[in-house]
Amino acid sequence: MKNAQFCKLSQLTIFFLASFLNINSHAFSCRSLDNDPLLKKVIDQIKSENIHLESCKDSKVHLTFDDGPSDKTTKPILDALNKRKIKATFFITTANLASGKPNINIKEQIIKNQLQSGHLIASHGHEHNSYDLRITNSREEGYSSSERKNQIAESVRLLNKATSSQFDKQSIKLFRFPYGRGAMPSQKEIEEMERMKKLIFKGESYAEKLAEYRRQSPALFQIADYNFSHLGWNLDSNDSSLPMSMPAENVVIDYVKENVQAMCNPKKDIKVALYHDIKEVNVRAIPLIADIGSCLGIDFISGQEMMAQKTSLTRDGVLISLKSTMKATVETVDEIGKLLNDLNKQNKQCPEKKSLAKTNTNSCYSEYLKKSFNNCEGQSSICYNGKWYGKEDPTIILNCGTKY
Repeated sequence: MKNAQFCKLSQLTIFFLASFLNINSHAFSCRSLDNDPLLKKVIDQIKSENIHLESCKDSKVHLTFDDGPSDKTTKPILDALNKRKIKATFFITTANLASGKPNINIKEQIIKNQLQSGHLIASHGHEHNSYDLRITNSREEGYSSSERKNQIAESVRLLNKATSSQFDKQSIKLFRFPYGRGAMPSQKEIEEMERMKKLIFKGESYAEKLAEYRRQSPALFQIADYNFSHLGWNLDSNDSSLPMSMPAENVVIDYVKENVQAMCNPKKDIKVALYHDIKEVNVRAIPLIADIGSCLGIDFISGQEMMAQKTSLTRDGVLISLKSTMKATVETVDEIGKLLNDLNKQNKQCPEKKSLAKTNTNSCYSEYLKKSFNNCEGQSSICYNGKWYGKEDPTIILNCGTKY
């Protein structure tokens, strides 16, 4: 009797011990759906570094992929996601689908398969260039207003062509600017815009100025014309730093480990993860990240589930919804109306000043170009009455026209 009780007690002890170990060391019972031997190596590295991943079970992650489709790497990534019933968003760079590009039929079929599998198809623009000022080691001024309009229109046209017009029928329409420029300028870029008088900022901190930028961004207004919301990211996989070809095994192991750790970071309610489906590393890494993440309790949510958390995403600055952009447009129109009323009042009091915009000779000097510009002239900024303004500033639109 005692032996039976002891045996039963031992079994219970083993059960609870196993449960305890499973709670505090989730990763050590994970398995690869593809029997990839790298999974064990990643787990061993996590174990050796004594990395605590208890918060993983509270993490919600949506996977997004930029720059595809690639006829070589996108399909295996898509197959891996489908095998694991994970729904992602694919931000398509439609230059890949342009006439004369290789394997267009294959790429279009990949996009159709993505839609049919329940993934979201989104626009990453046509050519992969900046939509606004971008300063890195070099300087990109970004597209002009007319160039942006053409790029967006061509992207929409090719996505509808590739999907037999199913792209426009999606209930969720998302756009992501290349490099985020058009919605996510750096502090250095905002400082330069301010110096150039490209936009007028009243705030003091970077956060305040970023919010003002998003309220004024011409690029955001233009994608809103096509009913797009802008989705950024708050988790960067850092795959951009890796080569296009498959890196060494130890690099892949570190990459998988670091991405899983980032997904388990408890600071963000919803994590929108940035990957590139043109990177060969993700063919190997995404299945491992998904298998280890799921084992640890990470919830890989769909685009629909992500968009159900709009409040959180907006608060974190990840999502700039169509609704908020349209509200900013209305506010801008109100400001223009107020300015018109003010100008009308001034003109009634001083009728002789009605032609001020075209006749005032107050010039502006550009330190950057080392030359002066007359009233209503300029390049990236426009001179008016001795001051620099952004091209789409209400003052310029009302007094110099919309030729810019």
